[in-house]
Amino acid sequence: MVTFFPISEVDTPQVTMEVTIEVVKLLPFCSQPVNRRILQEKLGFRNADHFRKAYILPAIKGGWIEMTIPDKPKSRLQKYILTSKGRKWLGKNREKES
Repeated sequence: MVTFFPISEVDTPQVTMEVTIEVVKLLPFCSQPVNRRILQEKLGFRNADHFRKAYILPAIKGGWIEMTIPDKPKSRLQKYILTSKGRKWLGKNREKES
């Protein structure tokens, strides 16, 4: 006999990484305040909208980087810098590479 369960009753493991590959690539460039254009150039991206959605926003939402002018997210003077969480992660993982 086979028993079927509704999907809501089945435990499905969620595979999530604490830091995405995109964020890992971004963090080393954010130890000092840096604007989006520079970050985008260093990582080799041309499309600003894609870069913002795939790299900048996930890093901000994850608490890895923060805006230098949070009240004006679209400011032409906006820059991004590591949070304490980002600095700790970067320091810890640089030690592992050495």
